[in-house]
Amino acid sequence: MSFKYSQIKISWHLTLVIIVFGLVILGVSLAQASWATLNKDINMDRFRINPVEFEIENSVTGGREIIKYNLPQISKVSGGFLYEVKKWRDNVWINISSRGDKRERANLYMLLADKKIAEMLVMSQSGNFKNEDLYEFGEMAVNFLEKAVETTTEMDNVIEASKIRHKVEGAKFFYEQLFRSVGELTGEIDKYGQLNQKLSNI
Repeated sequence: MSFKYSQIKISWHLTLVIIVFGLVILGVSLAQASWATLNKDINMDRFRINPVEFEIENSVTGGREIIKYNLPQISKVSGGFLYEVKKWRDNVWINISSRGDKRERANLYMLLADKKIAEMLVMSQSGNFKNEDLYEFGEMAVNFLEKAVETTTEMDNVIEASKIRHKVEGAKFFYEQLFRSVGELTGEIDKYGQLNQKLSNI
């Protein structure tokens, strides 16, 4: 007896679905791998490699004081396919962290807040920006910082929670100085004043 094999025809729709599904699986795998690398640093501080300095007046001595704050390295500012991929990756990180340690999640929110501030700083210095984009970065940073503090209230380890809240206070101080500067740059002092008010309420 002879057998006849009939060729299975796959439509281009199904082929496209299979390719997209494969890319999604690959993307999630890469995001999970990058999360594992990211999370090896307990405070995620090794990604904050760009020191930023600003000068303030010391209310006690009356002199000037240099303040330093370390921001993450930013390779791509808003716009384009790669930026959207990174946003998607960050959302995967948030999803993964929600299933793990609260400390990890709080530190991730802080890192994402600092990333938005770094994007805001880079874009404001480029001279090529839209006011609404800068404000959106600032608003997102404040929201992430707020989520970091909320997460610390759920932590069992009081000492670790206290350490994170202390870091948040340092971030708030730096963000406040930057928001004032950007408010003057864009002519939206009142708008950024409201953002600083939201920041102070955290």
